[in-house]
Amino acid sequence: MSGGEQWVFDMLDERAANAFLKAVADLVAAHPHPLGASMRLSVSLASGETVGSVPVDPTNLADLGFYATRRAAGPIVEPPPPGRHLRLVGEAS
Repeated sequence: MSGGEQWVFDMLDERAANAFLKAVADLVAAHPHPLGASMRLSVSLASGETVGSVPVDPTNLADLGFYATRRAAGPIVEPPPPGRHLRLVGEAS
């Protein structure tokens, strides 16, 4: 990667960080904790630049951790639904 391309990666990093912060803010707004937000979630780039921060409550922060854990575990394989299944046993004449 040349130095001339680094700005593209920096821009993508900042865009991803802003999208994440907006998603967290939307989650907290959609599912507010009765006691309000008691923490602040900050996102910084590897360069040390802080992109921003949002207030968050422990329940929504724990939910984010749960989703991250599920994704890290790999794809979820759904079992077939219970009930009757059709099976092709021969060609219709």
